[in-house]
Amino acid sequence: MKFRANRPAIIPVPGAGGQALEAVSLVKQFPRIPLHNIRVADAVPRDEASPLHRWFYDFQVAMYRLFSPMQAGLPPIDADPQAALAAAYTVAHRRVFPMPVLPPEYAAPVDLGTLAVAGPYACYLERAPDGGYHWDLKQLARYEHHPGLRSLGVRVRFRANPSARRLETVGIDSELGATAPGDPEWDLATQLALAAATTHVSLVRHFNGVHLAAGGLLAIATRNALPPDHPVRRLLWPHMFRTQYSNQLVTNGQMSVGGDFETIFSFTHRGMIRLFAETYEEYDITTLHPARDAERRGLVGAGFDTPALDNRRAHFDVMRAHARRYLELYYASDAVLRADAGVRAWVQALEALVPNGISKVLEPTLTLDGLADLIGAFIYMGQRRARDPRHRPVELPDVEPRPARARLPERAARAPRRLSAARERELQPQRESGRARAGLGLSGAGRARGRGVPRLPGRAAGAAGPPRYRAAGLVEDGPEDPRGEHQRLIVRPAAPAPRGGVGVSGWIEMAMSSLLSTSGTDRSGHSSPSYAGRGAPFRAAPSLAGQEERIARSALAAPER
Repeated sequence: MKFRANRPAIIPVPGAGGQALEAVSLVKQFPRIPLHNIRVADAVPRDEASPLHRWFYDFQVAMYRLFSPMQAGLPPIDADPQAALAAAYTVAHRRVFPMPVLPPEYAAPVDLGTLAVAGPYACYLERAPDGGYHWDLKQLARYEHHPGLRSLGVRVRFRANPSARRLETVGIDSELGATAPGDPEWDLATQLALAAATTHVSLVRHFNGVHLAAGGLLAIATRNALPPDHPVRRLLWPHMFRTQYSNQLVTNGQMSVGGDFETIFSFTHRGMIRLFAETYEEYDITTLHPARDAERRGLVGAGFDTPALDNRRAHFDVMRAHARRYLELYYASDAVLRADAGVRAWVQALEALVPNGISKVLEPTLTLDGLADLIGAFIYMGQRRARDPRHRPVELPDVEPRPARARLPERAARAPRRLSAARERELQPQRESGRARAGLGLSGAGRARGRGVPRLPGRAAGAAGPPRYRAAGLVEDGPEDPRGEHQRLIVRPAAPAPRGGVGVSGWIEMAMSSLLSTSGTDRSGHSSPSYAGRGAPFRAAPSLAGQEERIARSALAAPER
Protein backbone atom coordinates (compact mmCIF):
# COMPACT_ATOMS: atom_id res chain seq x y z
CA MET A 1 0.00 0.00 0.00
CA LYS A 2 2.82 2.39 0.89
CA PHE A 3 4.60 1.64 -2.37
CA ARG A 4 1.47 2.23 -4.44
CA ALA A 5 0.71 5.51 -2.67
CA ASN A 6 4.21 6.90 -3.15
CA ARG A 7 4.49 9.80 -5.61
CA PRO A 8 7.44 11.63 -7.18
CA ALA A 9 8.54 14.75 -5.34
CA ILE A 10 7.92 18.07 -7.02
CA ILE A 11 11.15 20.03 -6.69
CA PRO A 12 10.64 23.81 -6.76
CA VAL A 13 13.05 26.32 -8.21
CA PRO A 14 15.28 27.60 -5.37
CA GLY A 15 13.55 30.54 -3.72
CA ALA A 16 14.87 33.62 -1.98
CA GLY A 17 14.67 34.10 1.77
CA GLY A 18 15.50 30.58 2.88
CA GLN A 19 16.84 30.13 6.39
CA ALA A 20 20.52 29.48 7.04
CA LEU A 21 21.28 26.03 8.46
CA GLU A 22 23.63 25.33 11.32
CA ALA A 23 25.62 22.10 11.61
CA VAL A 24 24.99 20.66 15.07
CA SER A 25 25.78 17.33 16.72
CA LEU A 26 23.44 14.49 15.81
CA VAL A 27 22.51 13.87 19.45
CA LYS A 28 21.08 17.39 19.67
CA GLN A 29 18.58 16.57 16.93
CA PHE A 30 18.02 12.95 17.98
CA PRO A 31 18.46 12.63 21.76
CA ARG A 32 18.08 8.82 21.68
CA ILE A 33 21.11 8.49 19.38
CA PRO A 34 24.24 9.45 21.41
CA LEU A 35 26.50 10.55 18.56
CA HIS A 36 28.31 13.77 19.43
CA ASN A 37 30.87 14.06 16.62
CA ILE A 38 28.54 13.56 13.63
CA ARG A 39 27.11 16.84 12.39
CA VAL A 40 23.65 17.31 10.93
CA ALA A 41 21.43 20.28 10.10
CA ASP A 42 19.72 21.97 13.03
CA ALA A 43 16.42 22.13 11.13
CA VAL A 44 14.65 20.97 8.00
CA PRO A 45 14.26 23.90 5.58
CA ARG A 46 10.70 25.11 5.16
CA ASP A 47 10.61 24.20 1.48
CA GLU A 48 11.48 20.58 2.38
CA ALA A 49 9.51 20.09 5.60
CA SER A 50 6.43 17.87 5.76
CA PRO A 51 5.17 17.66 9.37
CA LEU A 52 2.38 15.22 8.51
CA HIS A 53 4.78 12.67 7.07
CA ARG A 54 7.20 13.21 9.95
CA TRP A 55 4.45 12.52 12.49
CA PHE A 56 3.33 9.41 10.65
CA TYR A 57 6.90 8.09 10.47
CA ASP A 58 7.36 8.81 14.20
CA PHE A 59 4.22 6.74 14.76
CA GLN A 60 5.82 3.89 12.80
CA VAL A 61 8.97 4.14 14.93
CA ALA A 62 6.84 3.98 18.10
CA MET A 63 5.22 0.82 16.75
CA TYR A 64 8.71 -0.71 16.40
CA ARG A 65 9.02 -0.60 20.18
CA LEU A 66 5.56 -1.96 20.87
CA PHE A 67 5.58 -4.64 18.15
CA SER A 68 9.22 -5.38 17.46
CA PRO A 69 9.98 -7.41 14.32
CA MET A 70 12.39 -9.44 16.47
CA GLN A 71 10.45 -11.76 18.79
CA ALA A 72 11.86 -14.42 21.12
CA GLY A 73 10.65 -17.99 20.72
CA LEU A 74 9.83 -17.86 17.03
CA PRO A 75 11.02 -20.73 14.79
CA PRO A 76 14.09 -20.03 12.65
CA ILE A 77 13.68 -19.11 9.03
CA ASP A 78 14.14 -21.76 6.36
CA ALA A 79 17.75 -22.76 5.78
CA ASP A 80 17.16 -22.43 2.04
CA PRO A 81 17.45 -18.67 1.34
CA GLN A 82 15.13 -18.92 -1.66
CA ALA A 83 12.45 -20.62 0.43
CA ALA A 84 12.86 -18.02 3.20
CA LEU A 85 12.54 -15.21 0.67
CA ALA A 86 9.47 -16.79 -0.90
CA ALA A 87 7.78 -16.94 2.53
CA ALA A 88 8.54 -13.29 3.29
CA TYR A 89 7.82 -11.99 -0.21
CA THR A 90 4.07 -12.42 -0.31
CA VAL A 91 1.78 -12.41 -3.31
CA ALA A 92 0.86 -8.81 -2.47
CA HIS A 93 4.53 -7.81 -2.72
CA ARG A 94 4.92 -9.57 -6.05
CA ARG A 95 1.97 -7.70 -7.54
CA VAL A 96 3.83 -4.44 -6.94
CA PHE A 97 7.37 -5.36 -8.02
CA PRO A 98 9.17 -8.54 -9.09
CA MET A 99 10.66 -10.92 -6.60
CA PRO A 100 14.46 -10.52 -6.27
CA VAL A 101 16.60 -13.01 -8.16
CA LEU A 102 19.77 -14.45 -6.66
CA PRO A 103 22.69 -13.58 -8.98
CA PRO A 104 24.69 -16.64 -10.08
CA GLU A 105 27.84 -15.29 -8.38
CA TYR A 106 26.13 -15.91 -5.02
CA ALA A 107 25.17 -19.50 -5.74
CA ALA A 108 27.20 -22.11 -3.86
CA PRO A 109 30.11 -22.30 -4.03
CA VAL A 110 30.39 -18.50 -3.84
CA ASP A 111 33.15 -17.08 -6.04
CA LEU A 112 34.63 -14.31 -3.93
CA GLY A 113 37.23 -13.59 -6.60
CA THR A 114 34.49 -12.57 -9.03
CA LEU A 115 32.54 -10.61 -6.41
CA ALA A 116 35.71 -8.71 -5.53
CA VAL A 117 35.73 -7.04 -8.94
CA ALA A 118 32.16 -7.34 -10.27
CA GLY A 119 29.78 -6.53 -7.43
CA PRO A 120 28.97 -4.03 -4.71
CA TYR A 121 31.96 -5.20 -2.69
CA ALA A 122 34.46 -4.16 -5.36
CA CYS A 123 34.96 -0.94 -3.41
CA TYR A 124 36.85 -2.94 -0.73
CA LEU A 125 39.48 -4.47 -2.96
CA GLU A 126 42.96 -3.00 -2.44
CA ARG A 127 46.61 -3.98 -2.52
CA ALA A 128 47.68 -5.81 0.62
CA PRO A 129 50.83 -4.72 2.49
CA ASP A 130 52.11 -8.31 2.46
CA GLY A 131 51.54 -8.75 -1.29
CA GLY A 132 48.51 -9.63 -3.38
CA TYR A 133 45.13 -8.03 -2.72
CA HIS A 134 42.56 -8.19 0.05
CA TRP A 135 39.32 -7.05 1.62
CA ASP A 136 40.33 -5.81 5.04
CA LEU A 137 37.27 -5.66 7.29
CA LYS A 138 39.01 -6.71 10.49
CA GLN A 139 37.99 -3.35 11.98
CA LEU A 140 34.47 -4.75 12.48
CA ALA A 141 35.77 -7.03 15.24
CA ARG A 142 36.02 -4.00 17.54
CA TYR A 143 32.28 -3.45 17.81
CA GLU A 144 29.96 -5.22 20.21
CA HIS A 145 27.56 -7.66 18.57
CA HIS A 146 24.45 -9.45 19.77
CA PRO A 147 24.97 -12.57 21.94
CA GLY A 148 25.16 -15.80 19.97
CA LEU A 149 26.45 -14.17 16.79
CA ARG A 150 29.92 -14.44 15.33
CA SER A 151 32.39 -11.58 14.95
CA LEU A 152 32.44 -9.82 11.58
CA GLY A 153 36.13 -9.02 11.75
CA VAL A 154 37.23 -10.64 8.49
CA ARG A 155 40.08 -10.36 5.99
CA VAL A 156 39.82 -12.04 2.58
CA ARG A 157 43.08 -12.60 0.69
CA PHE A 158 43.32 -12.73 -3.12
CA ARG A 159 46.02 -13.26 -5.72
CA ALA A 160 46.01 -12.15 -9.34
CA ASN A 161 45.97 -14.67 -12.19
CA PRO A 162 47.36 -12.57 -15.06
CA SER A 163 46.80 -15.24 -17.72
CA ALA A 164 43.10 -15.46 -16.89
CA ARG A 165 42.90 -11.74 -15.98
CA ARG A 166 41.01 -12.54 -12.80
CA LEU A 167 41.40 -12.81 -9.05
CA GLU A 168 41.56 -16.05 -7.11
CA THR A 169 40.68 -16.37 -3.43
CA VAL A 170 43.63 -17.55 -1.35
CA GLY A 171 42.18 -17.59 2.15
CA ILE A 172 40.00 -15.93 4.78
CA ASP A 173 41.14 -14.79 8.23
CA SER A 174 38.30 -14.65 10.77
CA GLU A 175 37.38 -15.86 14.26
CA LEU A 176 37.48 -19.35 12.71
CA GLY A 177 41.21 -18.86 12.14
CA ALA A 178 42.99 -18.92 8.78
CA THR A 179 40.77 -20.82 6.35
CA ALA A 180 41.68 -21.92 2.80
CA PRO A 181 39.49 -23.18 -0.05
CA GLY A 182 38.63 -26.83 0.53
CA ASP A 183 38.82 -26.61 4.35
CA PRO A 184 35.78 -27.96 6.25
CA GLU A 185 34.82 -24.47 7.48
CA TRP A 186 35.39 -22.68 4.16
CA ASP A 187 31.67 -22.22 3.43
CA LEU A 188 31.09 -20.70 6.86
CA ALA A 189 34.10 -18.41 6.46
CA THR A 190 32.73 -17.30 3.09
CA GLN A 191 29.38 -16.49 4.69
CA LEU A 192 31.14 -14.42 7.36
CA ALA A 193 33.02 -12.52 4.65
CA LEU A 194 29.79 -11.72 2.77
CA ALA A 195 28.04 -10.72 6.00
CA ALA A 196 30.91 -8.40 6.93
CA ALA A 197 31.02 -6.75 3.50
CA THR A 198 27.22 -6.36 3.34
CA THR A 199 27.12 -4.83 6.82
CA HIS A 200 29.91 -2.39 6.06
CA VAL A 201 28.55 -1.30 2.69
CA SER A 202 25.09 -0.70 4.20
CA LEU A 203 26.01 1.03 7.46
CA VAL A 204 29.34 2.68 6.71
CA ARG A 205 29.66 3.23 2.99
CA HIS A 206 26.04 4.09 2.38
CA PHE A 207 24.34 5.55 5.44
CA ASN A 208 27.31 7.04 7.25
CA GLY A 209 29.17 8.05 4.11
CA VAL A 210 26.39 9.17 1.75
CA HIS A 211 23.70 10.41 4.15
CA LEU A 212 25.76 11.82 7.02
CA ALA A 213 29.39 12.54 6.10
CA ALA A 214 28.77 13.96 2.63
CA GLY A 215 25.17 14.40 1.48
CA GLY A 216 23.73 16.26 4.45
CA LEU A 217 26.76 18.54 4.77
CA LEU A 218 26.78 19.28 1.02
CA ALA A 219 23.17 20.47 1.34
CA ILE A 220 24.04 22.69 4.32
CA ALA A 221 27.02 24.30 2.57
CA THR A 222 25.13 24.82 -0.69
CA ARG A 223 22.12 26.49 0.95
CA ASN A 224 24.25 28.69 3.20
CA ALA A 225 26.99 29.80 0.81
CA LEU A 226 25.25 30.11 -2.56
CA PRO A 227 22.31 32.44 -3.34
CA PRO A 228 19.20 30.86 -4.89
CA ASP A 229 20.00 32.01 -8.42
CA HIS A 230 23.67 30.98 -8.36
CA PRO A 231 24.47 28.61 -11.26
CA VAL A 232 26.26 26.04 -9.07
CA ARG A 233 23.32 25.90 -6.67
CA ARG A 234 20.92 25.51 -9.61
CA LEU A 235 23.02 22.65 -10.99
CA LEU A 236 23.15 20.77 -7.68
CA TRP A 237 19.61 21.59 -6.55
CA PRO A 238 17.80 18.53 -8.03
CA HIS A 239 20.47 16.26 -6.52
CA MET A 240 20.31 17.68 -2.98
CA PHE A 241 16.75 18.92 -2.51
CA ARG A 242 15.01 17.21 0.43
CA THR A 243 18.28 15.83 1.78
CA GLN A 244 17.59 17.20 5.27
CA TYR A 245 13.98 16.03 5.15
CA SER A 246 14.88 12.46 4.16
CA ASN A 247 17.77 12.32 6.65
CA GLN A 248 15.51 13.48 9.46
CA LEU A 249 12.84 11.03 8.44
CA VAL A 250 14.96 7.89 8.36
CA THR A 251 17.72 8.54 10.92
CA ASN A 252 15.47 8.17 13.95
CA GLY A 253 13.79 5.00 12.69
CA GLN A 254 17.00 3.32 11.65
CA MET A 255 19.48 4.37 14.34
CA SER A 256 17.36 4.53 17.51
CA VAL A 257 17.25 1.73 20.07
CA GLY A 258 15.13 -1.02 18.54
CA GLY A 259 15.40 0.55 15.09
CA ASP A 260 16.21 -1.08 11.78
CA PHE A 261 19.98 -1.14 12.15
CA GLU A 262 20.01 -2.75 15.58
CA THR A 263 17.43 -5.38 14.66
CA ILE A 264 18.68 -6.23 11.16
CA PHE A 265 22.46 -6.18 11.54
CA SER A 266 24.79 -7.95 13.97
CA PHE A 267 25.77 -5.05 16.22
CA THR A 268 24.11 -4.02 19.44
CA HIS A 269 23.03 -0.40 19.65
CA ARG A 270 26.17 0.46 21.61
CA GLY A 271 28.35 -1.28 19.05
CA MET A 272 26.59 0.46 16.17
CA ILE A 273 27.01 3.90 17.80
CA ARG A 274 30.74 3.32 18.18
CA LEU A 275 30.99 2.09 14.57
CA PHE A 276 29.32 5.24 13.24
CA ALA A 277 31.38 7.57 15.44
CA GLU A 278 34.72 6.09 14.39
CA THR A 279 34.06 5.56 10.68
CA TYR A 280 32.65 9.10 10.36
CA GLU A 281 36.04 10.46 11.40
CA GLU A 282 37.72 8.19 8.83
CA TYR A 283 35.57 9.36 5.90
CA ASP A 284 37.50 9.88 2.65
CA ILE A 285 35.80 11.86 -0.12
CA THR A 286 37.98 10.04 -2.65
CA THR A 287 35.41 7.23 -2.55
CA LEU A 288 33.18 9.49 -4.68
CA HIS A 289 35.80 9.78 -7.45
CA PRO A 290 36.28 6.29 -8.97
CA ALA A 291 39.55 7.07 -10.80
CA ARG A 292 41.30 8.58 -7.79
CA ASP A 293 39.87 5.92 -5.52
CA ALA A 294 41.35 3.24 -7.79
CA GLU A 295 44.75 4.92 -7.57
CA ARG A 296 44.50 5.08 -3.78
CA ARG A 297 43.70 1.37 -3.60
CA GLY A 298 46.51 0.36 -5.97
CA LEU A 299 44.28 -1.04 -8.71
CA VAL A 300 45.58 0.88 -11.71
CA GLY A 301 47.32 -1.55 -14.08
CA ALA A 302 46.70 -4.44 -11.71
CA GLY A 303 46.67 -7.06 -14.49
CA PHE A 304 43.11 -8.36 -14.03
CA ASP A 305 39.71 -7.21 -15.22
CA THR A 306 37.78 -4.76 -13.03
CA PRO A 307 34.28 -4.58 -14.54
CA ALA A 308 32.60 -2.83 -11.58
CA LEU A 309 35.33 -0.18 -11.43
CA ASP A 310 35.20 0.36 -15.19
CA ASN A 311 31.43 0.69 -15.00
CA ARG A 312 31.59 3.26 -12.23
CA ARG A 313 34.25 5.27 -14.02
CA ALA A 314 32.10 5.39 -17.14
CA HIS A 315 29.13 6.70 -15.15
CA PHE A 316 31.29 9.23 -13.31
CA ASP A 317 32.75 10.48 -16.61
CA VAL A 318 29.23 11.23 -17.86
CA MET A 319 28.42 13.24 -14.75
CA ARG A 320 31.71 15.09 -14.76
CA ALA A 321 31.36 15.99 -18.45
CA HIS A 322 27.84 17.26 -17.77
CA ALA A 323 29.15 19.47 -14.95
CA ARG A 324 32.05 20.73 -17.11
CA ARG A 325 29.78 21.72 -20.01
CA TYR A 326 27.39 23.45 -17.64
CA LEU A 327 30.14 25.46 -15.94
CA GLU A 328 31.46 26.64 -19.31
CA LEU A 329 28.11 28.35 -19.95
CA TYR A 330 28.69 30.66 -16.96
CA TYR A 331 32.46 30.92 -16.58
CA ALA A 332 34.61 31.83 -19.58
CA SER A 333 37.89 30.94 -17.84
CA ASP A 334 39.46 29.75 -14.62
CA ALA A 335 40.09 33.38 -13.67
CA VAL A 336 36.39 34.23 -13.97
CA LEU A 337 35.57 31.24 -11.79
CA ARG A 338 38.07 32.25 -9.12
CA ALA A 339 36.53 35.73 -9.03
CA ASP A 340 33.16 34.27 -7.96
CA ALA A 341 32.91 34.94 -4.22
CA GLY A 342 29.98 32.53 -3.88
CA VAL A 343 31.98 29.58 -5.22
CA ARG A 344 34.92 30.40 -2.97
CA ALA A 345 32.65 30.57 0.08
CA TRP A 346 30.99 27.27 -0.90
CA VAL A 347 34.35 25.50 -1.25
CA GLN A 348 35.50 26.83 2.13
CA ALA A 349 32.28 25.70 3.78
CA LEU A 350 32.65 22.18 2.37
CA GLU A 351 36.28 22.00 3.46
CA ALA A 352 35.24 22.90 7.00
CA LEU A 353 32.17 20.64 7.18
CA VAL A 354 33.06 17.39 5.40
CA PRO A 355 35.18 15.06 7.57
CA ASN A 356 38.81 15.33 6.40
CA GLY A 357 37.84 17.97 3.85
CA ILE A 358 37.49 17.92 0.07
CA SER A 359 41.10 18.59 -0.94
CA LYS A 360 41.62 15.02 -2.23
CA VAL A 361 39.14 15.74 -5.02
CA LEU A 362 39.46 19.53 -5.47
CA GLU A 363 42.94 20.90 -6.07
CA PRO A 364 44.08 23.92 -4.00
CA THR A 365 43.92 26.22 -7.05
CA LEU A 366 40.32 26.57 -8.16
CA THR A 367 39.83 25.65 -11.83
CA LEU A 368 36.94 24.64 -14.06
CA ASP A 369 38.35 21.12 -14.34
CA GLY A 370 38.75 20.80 -10.57
CA LEU A 371 35.26 22.12 -9.85
CA ALA A 372 33.80 19.76 -12.47
CA ASP A 373 35.54 16.90 -10.63
CA LEU A 374 33.97 17.94 -7.33
CA ILE A 375 30.48 18.53 -8.69
CA GLY A 376 30.66 15.34 -10.74
CA ALA A 377 31.57 13.47 -7.54
CA PHE A 378 28.55 14.85 -5.71
CA ILE A 379 26.17 14.02 -8.55
CA TYR A 380 27.74 10.56 -8.74
CA MET A 381 27.16 10.14 -5.00
CA GLY A 382 23.45 10.82 -5.34
CA GLN A 383 22.71 9.08 -8.61
CA ARG A 384 25.08 6.10 -8.65
CA ARG A 385 26.16 5.17 -5.13
CA ALA A 386 23.01 6.06 -3.21
CA ARG A 387 20.57 4.69 -5.77
CA ASP A 388 22.26 1.69 -7.41
CA PRO A 389 19.50 -0.91 -6.90
CA ARG A 390 21.41 -4.01 -7.93
CA HIS A 391 24.18 -6.10 -6.50
CA ARG A 392 25.62 -6.63 -9.97
CA PRO A 393 27.18 -3.80 -11.97
CA VAL A 394 25.02 -2.00 -14.51
CA GLU A 395 25.91 -3.39 -17.92
CA LEU A 396 26.94 -0.57 -20.25
CA PRO A 397 25.96 -0.82 -23.92
CA ASP A 398 28.52 -0.35 -26.64
CA VAL A 399 28.95 3.39 -27.11
CA GLU A 400 29.40 5.03 -30.48
CA PRO A 401 28.97 8.71 -31.45
CA ARG A 402 25.56 9.52 -32.82
CA PRO A 403 23.28 12.56 -33.12
CA ALA A 404 21.87 13.98 -29.92
CA ARG A 405 18.36 12.57 -29.70
CA ALA A 406 16.20 12.49 -26.60
CA ARG A 407 14.40 9.28 -25.76
CA LEU A 408 11.87 8.43 -23.15
CA PRO A 409 13.50 6.31 -20.41
CA GLU A 410 12.22 2.76 -20.39
CA ARG A 411 10.69 3.03 -16.94
CA ALA A 412 8.70 6.07 -18.00
CA ALA A 413 7.60 4.52 -21.31
CA ARG A 414 4.21 3.42 -20.14
CA ALA A 415 0.96 4.59 -21.58
CA PRO A 416 -0.44 7.44 -19.47
CA ARG A 417 -3.62 6.85 -17.51
CA ARG A 418 -6.64 7.57 -19.70
CA LEU A 419 -8.63 10.55 -18.43
CA SER A 420 -12.24 11.48 -19.01
CA ALA A 421 -13.11 14.14 -21.58
CA ALA A 422 -14.07 16.55 -18.79
CA ARG A 423 -10.75 16.02 -17.04
CA GLU A 424 -8.87 16.53 -20.30
CA ARG A 425 -10.60 19.90 -20.72
CA GLU A 426 -9.60 20.89 -17.19
CA LEU A 427 -5.96 19.99 -17.83
CA GLN A 428 -5.70 21.80 -21.16
CA PRO A 429 -4.86 25.25 -19.62
CA GLN A 430 -2.17 23.59 -17.53
CA ARG A 431 -0.65 21.94 -20.58
CA GLU A 432 -0.66 25.21 -22.48
CA SER A 433 1.03 26.85 -19.50
CA GLY A 434 3.55 24.02 -19.46
CA ARG A 435 4.42 24.50 -23.12
CA ALA A 436 4.99 28.20 -22.54
CA ARG A 437 7.25 27.54 -19.55
CA ALA A 438 9.11 24.40 -20.62
CA GLY A 439 12.37 26.33 -20.84
CA LEU A 440 12.18 27.25 -17.14
CA GLY A 441 12.15 23.72 -15.78
CA LEU A 442 15.85 22.99 -15.20
CA SER A 443 18.79 25.02 -14.08
CA GLY A 444 20.70 24.94 -17.39
CA ALA A 445 19.04 28.25 -18.10
CA GLY A 446 18.07 28.89 -14.55
CA ARG A 447 19.42 32.32 -13.59
CA ALA A 448 16.61 34.65 -12.61
CA ARG A 449 15.86 37.54 -14.95
CA GLY A 450 17.82 40.69 -14.33
CA ARG A 451 20.74 38.93 -12.63
CA GLY A 452 23.26 39.58 -15.36
CA VAL A 453 23.38 36.12 -16.97
CA PRO A 454 21.22 35.62 -20.06
CA ARG A 455 18.86 32.69 -20.39
CA LEU A 456 19.63 30.08 -22.99
CA PRO A 457 17.51 30.52 -26.12
CA GLY A 458 14.45 28.26 -26.17
CA ARG A 459 12.56 26.61 -29.02
CA ALA A 460 8.89 26.16 -29.65
CA ALA A 461 7.65 23.37 -27.42
CA GLY A 462 5.66 20.35 -28.36
CA ALA A 463 7.85 18.73 -31.02
CA ALA A 464 9.82 16.27 -28.92
CA GLY A 465 9.24 12.67 -27.97
CA PRO A 466 7.29 9.72 -29.34
CA PRO A 467 3.96 10.71 -30.98
CA ARG A 468 1.69 9.13 -28.39
CA TYR A 469 3.37 11.05 -25.57
CA ARG A 470 3.55 14.25 -27.60
CA ALA A 471 -0.17 14.01 -28.35
CA ALA A 472 -0.93 13.46 -24.67
CA GLY A 473 0.93 16.63 -23.73
CA LEU A 474 3.41 14.72 -21.58
CA VAL A 475 6.61 15.57 -23.49
CA GLU A 476 8.05 18.99 -24.19
CA ASP A 477 11.33 20.37 -25.53
CA GLY A 478 13.73 21.85 -23.05
CA PRO A 479 16.15 24.76 -23.46
CA GLU A 480 18.58 24.57 -26.35
CA ASP A 481 22.31 24.72 -25.77
CA PRO A 482 24.00 27.46 -27.87
CA ARG A 483 26.15 24.72 -29.45
CA GLY A 484 23.13 22.82 -30.70
CA GLU A 485 22.74 20.19 -27.99
CA HIS A 486 19.16 19.95 -26.77
CA GLN A 487 18.14 19.19 -23.25
CA ARG A 488 14.81 17.37 -23.57
CA LEU A 489 12.37 17.21 -20.71
CA ILE A 490 9.62 14.73 -19.97
CA VAL A 491 7.03 17.10 -18.56
CA ARG A 492 4.01 16.07 -16.56
CA PRO A 493 1.91 19.09 -15.50
CA ALA A 494 0.71 18.59 -11.93
CA ALA A 495 -3.01 19.30 -11.98
CA PRO A 496 -4.88 20.90 -9.08
CA ALA A 497 -8.02 19.39 -7.58
CA PRO A 498 -11.18 19.92 -9.63
CA ARG A 499 -13.14 23.04 -8.76
CA GLY A 500 -16.18 21.02 -7.81
CA GLY A 501 -14.32 18.88 -5.27
CA VAL A 502 -12.45 15.62 -5.44
CA GLY A 503 -15.11 13.12 -4.35
CA VAL A 504 -14.77 10.28 -1.89
CA SER A 505 -12.25 8.26 -3.92
CA GLY A 506 -10.16 11.35 -4.52
CA TRP A 507 -10.02 12.19 -0.82
CA ILE A 508 -9.06 8.60 0.01
CA GLU A 509 -6.25 8.66 -2.53
CA MET A 510 -4.99 12.03 -1.26
CA ALA A 511 -5.08 10.85 2.36
CA MET A 512 -3.27 7.59 1.60
CA SER A 513 -0.68 9.42 -0.46
CA SER A 514 -0.07 11.87 2.39
CA LEU A 515 0.04 9.34 5.21
CA LEU A 516 1.60 6.27 3.65
CA SER A 517 4.11 7.74 1.24
CA THR A 518 7.23 9.66 2.12
CA SER A 519 6.11 12.39 -0.27
CA GLY A 520 8.56 11.97 -3.04
CA THR A 521 11.14 9.79 -1.43
CA ASP A 522 11.93 6.24 -2.32
CA ARG A 523 11.82 3.49 0.27
CA SER A 524 15.26 4.46 1.59
CA GLY A 525 14.35 8.11 2.03
CA HIS A 526 15.95 9.45 -1.16
CA SER A 527 14.16 12.21 -2.99
CA SER A 528 12.80 11.24 -6.39
CA PRO A 529 14.41 13.25 -9.22
CA SER A 530 11.62 15.61 -10.23
CA TYR A 531 11.74 19.35 -10.85
CA ALA A 532 9.25 22.19 -10.83
CA GLY A 533 9.53 25.39 -12.85
CA ARG A 534 7.69 28.62 -12.20
CA GLY A 535 3.96 28.68 -12.68
CA ALA A 536 2.53 25.20 -13.09
CA PRO A 537 4.89 22.67 -11.48
CA PHE A 538 6.58 20.12 -13.72
CA ARG A 539 7.96 16.66 -13.17
CA ALA A 540 10.91 16.51 -15.50
CA ALA A 541 13.53 13.87 -16.30
CA PRO A 542 16.57 15.24 -18.17
CA SER A 543 18.14 13.18 -20.92
CA LEU A 544 21.85 13.58 -21.70
CA ALA A 545 23.04 14.07 -25.25
CA GLY A 546 24.89 11.78 -27.65
CA GLN A 547 26.86 8.86 -26.35
CA GLU A 548 26.31 9.93 -22.73
CA GLU A 549 22.57 9.53 -23.19
CA ARG A 550 22.96 5.79 -23.76
CA ILE A 551 24.92 5.32 -20.53
CA ALA A 552 22.45 7.43 -18.56
CA ARG A 553 19.54 5.51 -20.05
CA SER A 554 21.02 2.21 -18.87
CA ALA A 555 20.95 3.54 -15.31
CA LEU A 556 17.47 5.04 -15.65
CA ALA A 557 16.11 1.72 -16.88
CA ALA A 558 17.44 -0.21 -13.87
CA PRO A 559 14.72 -1.71 -11.66
CA GLU A 560 14.18 -0.13 -8.25
CA ARG A 561 15.44 -2.05 -5.25
